[in-house]
Amino acid sequence: MFGDRGGQRRKMKLEECNWGHSVATTEVCGVPTQIATKACLKGFENLVVSKDPCSSNPCRNGGKCKITGNTYSCDCPEDYVGERCQHGCDCKNGKCRVTSDEEVLCECLPEYGKKSEVCEPCDCGTGANCTWERGILLGYTKYCLCPDGSKLMEQHCEDPCNSNPCLNNGNCKVEGKVFKCECRPPYTGPTCKDDLCTINPCQNGGTCKINGTSFECKCKIPYTGKLCEKDPCTKTPCKNGGTCRLQENSFKCDCKTPYFGDTCETDPCTKNPCENGGICRLQDNSSKCYCRTPYFGDKCQKDPCTNNPCKNGGSCSLLGDSFKCYCKDNFVGDRCEYVIDSCTKNPCENGGTCRLQGNTFKCDCKTPFFGNKCEKGPYLTDGYLLKANQTGAYVFIMQLTSILISLVRPVWDMNKPNTQIAHVSPRE
Repeated sequence: MFGDRGGQRRKMKLEECNWGHSVATTEVCGVPTQIATKACLKGFENLVVSKDPCSSNPCRNGGKCKITGNTYSCDCPEDYVGERCQHGCDCKNGKCRVTSDEEVLCECLPEYGKKSEVCEPCDCGTGANCTWERGILLGYTKYCLCPDGSKLMEQHCEDPCNSNPCLNNGNCKVEGKVFKCECRPPYTGPTCKDDLCTINPCQNGGTCKINGTSFECKCKIPYTGKLCEKDPCTKTPCKNGGTCRLQENSFKCDCKTPYFGDTCETDPCTKNPCENGGICRLQDNSSKCYCRTPYFGDKCQKDPCTNNPCKNGGSCSLLGDSFKCYCKDNFVGDRCEYVIDSCTKNPCENGGTCRLQGNTFKCDCKTPFFGNKCEKGPYLTDGYLLKANQTGAYVFIMQLTSILISLVRPVWDMNKPNTQIAHVSPRE
């Protein structure tokens, strides 16, 4: 469409006209014959272009076009929908509807169908209630309200135990809207499909074996327990903080210092290395002996007499917290370190002469006496001697005091025949 205003030529597309309103134009090009003329706007020619919206037969598939205000609408035949009846529709028991995405949906009547599908009867089963909810875009949606003892299965309410879901003679029971299987030993699982060994409850490589209505596990060494769940380290056999670790078919304890032994049960004080009543205590990862007096040493094994402090053959004896030396003859001092002059007291008898010899003495005896101290003679018996003189009288060799003479047996002087010596014994 072209028009002139104020000596200027102007072009307009017919489609851009706002139908039913006046336009400024003096010339129309290619306009269909159905043109109505109305009053023009002030300053324009008296020409208005208007188009019949149904002139192009926009309704398809036998639809009838109706002018509605400034536009049109289509009355579609059955089984067709859309603004121009361009979509086929095969909805049963309901109405077809086109979404904004040009998708055809069924709006089912109550008691029919599911959302977005062809409308079908709503059959929920015996004792069930069928209900519908209308969606914003997807039409009616079917819901089955199942009574207790049944559940919704493929859009129908059924007793869940009707299909005998429990295997191996399991007993099916309905709980609410679901079923539960009571399995016979040794079977288990939601449908009694599995036996007790199916999931292999035996741990640590143990082998499961059905035993009657139960099972038993054959465990690999060193594992034990009903499920082979225990190993030698389970009961923490390692004592005193030792660490247990499996080793081949047994276990081994890694002990903390100072403990030792198969289970770290031993420490340096276990067998009490302390002697002579010493007390053993752990100290700085080792043992220490607390000794009783007068003992000393790492194990209380020493005392003041251990190294025999007594000299010159003296014997050492513990005395309280110390010691005492018992000295041999001719030695004195705390440790028998001093020598006594053995001849000072003239130990030699019967006129013998004493002389020192090393740490002791020696007696030089007069004839006929002998012995260490010249105490022995040819007539020595167990008592005193009497000797008869030439006149036959007896002479005492030793002076007797408060004695009773008793002749026991005759003794003869071997040097002088016919000389008799009498034996006497002292008596108080």
